[in-house]
Amino acid sequence: MFYVLALLLAYGLCYGALQKVGPWLEAHPGLPGPLGTLFSCPYCMGFHCGWMSWLMMWGCTGEQLLAGAGVVGVPWLPVLCWSLVCAGSCYILEMAAVALEKAGR
Repeated sequence: MFYVLALLLAYGLCYGALQKVGPWLEAHPGLPGPLGTLFSCPYCMGFHCGWMSWLMMWGCTGEQLLAGAGVVGVPWLPVLCWSLVCAGSCYILEMAAVALEKAGR
């Protein structure tokens, strides 16, 4: 259940960024260009929301996500693994949401 909650946190961050920040960046063309492409890609945004959710869950509970994935001398490996899991999950959930929106029209 802990991992499901963390995935929902990551997707919530991703959804908010894609639906609120992305359109705001498109409305302000004077801002740097790479941000616009980052906030329009659910896979890329999911990756960044993944490491943010990892830090939030660790900060709030003191428990590290995927702590068993750590390799001696590579303490950042669980964060990278969790970020990739979140990237794929956010992409799948966002594509499902887009398909449901199109089906409802």
